[in-house]
Amino acid sequence: MDYKPSYEDLEKRVRELEQELARNAGNATDTAPGNPDAEDPLKISFLEEKFKSLVENINEIVFVTDENATITYISPNILAFSGYTREEVIGRNFVEFVHPEDLTNRIDQFQKVMDGENLVTEYRMMDKNGAAIWIRANAKRMESESGFTGLQGILVDITDRKMMEEHLRSSEERYRNLFHNAQVGLVRTRIRDGKVLEANELCARMFQFTRDELLGLKAYAFYKNPDDRDLMRRKLLIDGFVDNYEVQMLRRDGSEFWASYSLRIYPENDCMEGAIIDVSQRKAAEDALIESEERFMSLIAQSPIAYEYYAMDGTLLENNPAHCRMWGVAREDAVGKYNIRKDPAVKANMRATNSVEKVFAGEIVQGAPILIQPAEGKLGAGKTLWLRTTMYPIKRHEEVVNVVVVQEDITDQKEMEAKLEKTHKQLVLAAREAGMAEVATGVLHNVGNILNSVHVTAGSLRDRMENSRVANFERVGAMLKEHIDGMDDYLTRDPKGKKLPAYLVELAEHVFRERQKMLKDAKQLSEHVEHMASIISLQQSFGKAAGLTEILDIREVVESAATIHKTAFIRHGIRTNYEYEDLPPVLADRNRIMQILVNLLSNAKHAIKSANISDGFVNISVKKDEEAKIIITVTDNGVGILPENLDKIFTHGFTTRKKGHGFGLHSGSLAASEMGGSLTVHSQGPGKGASFSLTIPYKPPGGHGQTSVLM
Repeated sequence: MDYKPSYEDLEKRVRELEQELARNAGNATDTAPGNPDAEDPLKISFLEEKFKSLVENINEIVFVTDENATITYISPNILAFSGYTREEVIGRNFVEFVHPEDLTNRIDQFQKVMDGENLVTEYRMMDKNGAAIWIRANAKRMESESGFTGLQGILVDITDRKMMEEHLRSSEERYRNLFHNAQVGLVRTRIRDGKVLEANELCARMFQFTRDELLGLKAYAFYKNPDDRDLMRRKLLIDGFVDNYEVQMLRRDGSEFWASYSLRIYPENDCMEGAIIDVSQRKAAEDALIESEERFMSLIAQSPIAYEYYAMDGTLLENNPAHCRMWGVAREDAVGKYNIRKDPAVKANMRATNSVEKVFAGEIVQGAPILIQPAEGKLGAGKTLWLRTTMYPIKRHEEVVNVVVVQEDITDQKEMEAKLEKTHKQLVLAAREAGMAEVATGVLHNVGNILNSVHVTAGSLRDRMENSRVANFERVGAMLKEHIDGMDDYLTRDPKGKKLPAYLVELAEHVFRERQKMLKDAKQLSEHVEHMASIISLQQSFGKAAGLTEILDIREVVESAATIHKTAFIRHGIRTNYEYEDLPPVLADRNRIMQILVNLLSNAKHAIKSANISDGFVNISVKKDEEAKIIITVTDNGVGILPENLDKIFTHGFTTRKKGHGFGLHSGSLAASEMGGSLTVHSQGPGKGASFSLTIPYKPPGGHGQTSVLM
């Protein structure tokens, strides 16, 4: 490699040539013939050429200025340096080429050189295209006998060096920013004694120090177990690195935390450096997860519900004791050996096959309860079980990776359901009988009231007949018969006979009026008898079998129920109003609707009677809502219902009446449910009355006559 002289070497060589040139130039003035000290002019010329060659062939720029800083000489390579030719530079002031931002400092430096200081300065000059060039200038003062004559010096292009320095500065700044702003702790320690040489703020905060406090401390002091650092140090010396090496550390206050180290060793610098991360939360989460998994596995092992865990090919990977007990199999005979997708019993059942394939395709499958009896020879042989099965796909990134089957033994539930169904039927029967008893009580009460009216009307009729003046017609007839031969004389001359025509007229008028009253009593008596007959007829129709649906006119059913209470309502001065929508015939259970309405109207009567009001009012409305349901509402202006009683008013045995049995509304609610409907109540409180609404499905007639429907 060719030797490239340094700036100092060039400057030294130029100075030597300048001194030699000046010395020879001075000697030339003293040349005379025969003077042995005189230098040869050829030698001087040679030195000048040598100086010129040196100046014009070096990479650096040699310049000379006059006392006004005008450039009087510049070496030719200024062209490659700045794009200017020598001719474009010579004769111009040096300030024209200085970067504007550096001009003030450069003028100051020029003045100092003029004052005799030798300065080496760095500044920017502008090339011909206006780009900045960093240069290093070494200039010195030139003098003659007359004084200061200008400057001479050397310019070196240091742009590349400046760029490298800037790049290095930026890199160092970025490194410092990364180091101090890193989201992990960064640390450098000395190998031999563990002294902390460098650390960022995050690392210091982990140990509850500031960075300045941490620097210089010994790392050994922060290990819960000092042997852990020796182990890590030995591993570093052997492998040159450690990754995710986890140890327990101590904070300033003595509290513990888990740290993960990733370090590299640099033996030549006697240090190790790398990252430290506080993994206490992760370790705590891992411990909690392990504890949770242990609890979960314990729950699964002790659970009465069977769990099965399958691979995607259908192989049973895991089960719990409940599964073994339920199916009467030993775990070692099932896990890894049973395959649900290859089970002959599953493949023979199309529904079971479809369910299995659905869950392996990603669907949750809820199976219907099934009845099983393990085969002879198995652990559970002889037992009959009801099982409810649910199958769940286990997904990872939306892809099914496993299947879990959950089976619950619901044998006890099924037995309880059977008992409950039996009890429910008994309760429904009791409710119906109670409803019939309620109706019968109402019928007897109303028939008794009507019989009282019949007795009163019949007595009045008897009294009128006993006291009737019709018998006087017999006496008049006898008198006329006695004077039949002299009737003219008797009626015109006999004092009694003369009065007889007027008396007959008066008697006829009285008998007519009496007859009208007797006809009225007879008609009222007939109405009472017909009312009793209709009530008895309703009672007979109500005694038919429950669950029989027929084509009904709801309006007729409502009015029939009201008829049973008609007499009582009249006696208590209770007005009745009806609101009907125009509804077509429906298919419904007359007896259940009658049972409910008779009870509601009876309750309305008692509520109004208990309110001690003179203007009792009951409104009965029938309408169909948007959901195709018929709503029959009975509203009264009686005593109302306390808010706390609204939720329990349909409870068996609940009543607010002294002589109530608490079964009427309960049986009505059951009857409504049997019809697929409901019975609800609304009241704004005491003294505000109450409304009871019976809602039943609207079923248009599907045929003719009656249809027996199992409810």
